[in-house]
Amino acid sequence: GVAPAGLRRRSVAAQPDARPPAAGEDEGGEDEGPLPKPEDYMSVVSDYVFWVLIVYCVLTLLLWIGERLGLITPPFEQWMPLRWWHSDPHGLQKELFEKATAGATTAAQFGSLKAWIESGPGGWVSPKLLLRDYLSERGRYDRRLEVAQPVEAGEVLLRLPLSHAVTADFCRDDGSDSTIRALVEALKASAEAIEVAQWTWIALYMLAHSQLSSKSPTLTERRFESALKAEYVDAALAYFPTFWDDETLDWLNGTDLRDVHILDVHAAIETEYHKLVYLVPSVHDSLPAIDFKKWAMIVMSRGETMDLPEKGNSSHLVPQLVLMPLVDLADHHLPLPESPLSTEDDLQAYQEAGARTRVSFDGEAS
Repeated sequence: GVAPAGLRRRSVAAQPDARPPAAGEDEGGEDEGPLPKPEDYMSVVSDYVFWVLIVYCVLTLLLWIGERLGLITPPFEQWMPLRWWHSDPHGLQKELFEKATAGATTAAQFGSLKAWIESGPGGWVSPKLLLRDYLSERGRYDRRLEVAQPVEAGEVLLRLPLSHAVTADFCRDDGSDSTIRALVEALKASAEAIEVAQWTWIALYMLAHSQLSSKSPTLTERRFESALKAEYVDAALAYFPTFWDDETLDWLNGTDLRDVHILDVHAAIETEYHKLVYLVPSVHDSLPAIDFKKWAMIVMSRGETMDLPEKGNSSHLVPQLVLMPLVDLADHHLPLPESPLSTEDDLQAYQEAGARTRVSFDGEAS
């Protein structure tokens, strides 16, 4: 027919294969094909796992390279220090006090120590000095070096021969202990430059001589083994925060003393112990870490740093950590500071102001 006005028709070629859609078939739809098989899913999962593993390996390699180059700090596991504390410190203090006063043990040990000091060149102990057992109101047992007669200002009360001062060089040269000898040889043979702390040498010496049998009178006369009993050490350590139990340590919660300083002390001592085990493997079996830690704390608490003659060059004085038997009993009960001690200079000034004795070294007398 004729198209309505304004409309134009376009001729379309007929499709010979065209057929009307069957009943139920969506007009204009396409065949979806067969459903995927389980093997197809497994293939996708395998590809995913493969690429995840590739990415993991690449990241691990990059982290390893970064750690080697020092660009990345590896994470460390939480470290827990080795600890020890006495189950009944107050009972131990009372028991030691009662034994010492009943058996006159302290007087006998003081006489032996005095004789040992005076056996050295220039050694002398004033007859004004005496050693007393002391039990504080809080139940702490201690020994105090006291004077039985008036003392003038500047009066000399004790001369300790330099040969009787326990220094790192003194302990290193002691050939009576197998551990010290083995450590000296290991340091000589080591290709690495390994430095052993001064207090480590002294702690090894003290530990070795504390274990000497009482059947060695010759050694007892030359040294001071009778005063190095384990019970006295445990009694002294009971008041160190490093050796407090958990309940007592909770009083320091939130303080730098607990969260920083005590952990630093533990870390320093355990680092030295692992250094000893590295140099002398037999130390792991012969010297328990806790025993080493105990004696290390004794040395740290009793030691003083003094300018003493350098080994091999007596004219040159160098700072050295030293234990001074009998002298170290003085000035262990300073009053509480009136203001916070913020710096090392504050601490040194407080100690010097509160001290009632002075320690000096006479190069000519040595």
